Amino acid sequence: MAASQSTTGFGAEFGIKSGSNFAFLAEVKSISGLGMTREMRDVTHLKSPTRYREKKPGLRDGKGAVIRFAYVPGGADETALLAAINSDVVGTFAVKFPGGAIWSFDGFATDFEVGEINAEGEMEATATFAQTGAVTRS
Repeated sequence: MAASQSTTGFGAEFGIKSGSNFAFLAEVKSISGLGMTREMRDVTHLKSPTRYREKKPGLRDGKGAVIRFAYVPGGADETALLAAINSDVVGTFAVKFPGGAIWSFDGFATDFEVGEINAEGEMEATATFAQTGAVTRS
C-alpha cells in the first residue's frame, strides 16, 4: 500500500480579488462548503424498461464557501468582508490550499455574521459566499 499523501489544512488561505491580484485575509480559522453538486432529472415514463425509474444528469452548481475568521472590529479582514457583502457586483474569490493549489470562483457574499461575544475566548465571525459558474483550478 502506498503511503498517504494527505495533509492538514494548515496554511490554507481565502482571498478576494483586487485588481489583478488576490488579497488574502489575515486570520482565517476555517474554510468550508467548497464543492459541486449536480441536479438529477427524473425522466421516467409509462413504458420505462423493467419498471425502474430512469434518471439523467441535470445542471451543475458550485457550493461556494463559508469562512470563519478571527473578528477584529475595524480590522482589515472585517473591512474587506463588509465591502464584499455591500457590493452588488459579482467578484472573484479564491481558496489557496497548502502546497499552492488554488480554486477560484466568481460569486458574491451572501452572509456576514459576528459570533457570540463573551468574556472568554476569541471573537469570531463567519462570511458566506455564493458561487456563480464553474470553479477554476490552478
